[in-house]
Amino acid sequence: MYAFVYDHKNDDYKLVIAEDHKHGSSVYAYTLGSNSWKTDIEVPYRFFNDRISGVFVNGWFHWLAADKGCWQSKLIVSLDIRDVRFEELELPMELKEEHEHYGRFITEGVLEGCLCILAVDTGYNHPGPVEVWAMQDYGVRESWTKRYTIKNEIIIRIIYPWCPTRTLSFICCFKNGKILFKTFLGKLVLYDPKDGSAVERDIKSICNLRSKVIYTESLVSVNSGNYVRKGEIQELFETEDA
Repeated sequence: MYAFVYDHKNDDYKLVIAEDHKHGSSVYAYTLGSNSWKTDIEVPYRFFNDRISGVFVNGWFHWLAADKGCWQSKLIVSLDIRDVRFEELELPMELKEEHEHYGRFITEGVLEGCLCILAVDTGYNHPGPVEVWAMQDYGVRESWTKRYTIKNEIIIRIIYPWCPTRTLSFICCFKNGKILFKTFLGKLVLYDPKDGSAVERDIKSICNLRSKVIYTESLVSVNSGNYVRKGEIQELFETEDA
């Protein structure tokens, strides 16, 4: 798991990385301005490696994670980049009982500016419809609303009942309401909630699309030339090519 973001409060950039271990995760935070690492952060969560960069909503990063107390139990963990502080975000009350079932929650995302989750009933090894839940009022558990119920066969057949968290990723929602997903094989699926249709497409030039990051332009300079010399960058690429 990683997060790289501009800390507007301190006018600085930070890089946060987490590594799983048997008791949770060790977190390391690098601050660009001071060129220093903070390495004494431990959290009782494990992060799923197919959602490396998480989703950014309301000034916080969010990940679907596994709880140390029960690795099969999932929850949403948020990160305040300013002081590298983690908090748990409550899931929909309607799904409280199902929350304990392995695989109930698939992934997190952003739907029309709101934090959202995808949930599926994997009972008896036959996935049911995929539900799209959105937190309409950030931080208010009662504001979770089921926006869509996806019954399209193209999406349902993608779900692995024994490990749904690795089968479907939420990429983005377009202005026309259509939702773009990524499958575990690196394919893209465009779903239209208006008529329930879905179109699956390969990216011919990419063998395996493992992760994705939503790019947003910024006028804030990272001033990378002050910290990384051109020769070091060239050496890195030559090593990777080798």
